[in-house]
Amino acid sequence: MDEMLDYGQVAEEYNIKKGTLHCWVHQRKIPHLRLGPRFVRFRRSEIEAWMREKEVPLARTEGENP
Repeated sequence: MDEMLDYGQVAEEYNIKKGTLHCWVHQRKIPHLRLGPRFVRFRRSEIEAWMREKEVPLARTEGENP
């Protein structure tokens, strides 16, 4: 079963401020589970996949081989 994280765990492990997480949850910008009005959890696998989607590849410099 996938590990469930709370706000504090996500904030600490991924270096994201809790206030930013609350904002993203409210705006539905980050995958989460709302189990009650004030009870939110995050699946580790979904957070990691979401972060990979946000990754920006390095720019290639002129003359660099692909």
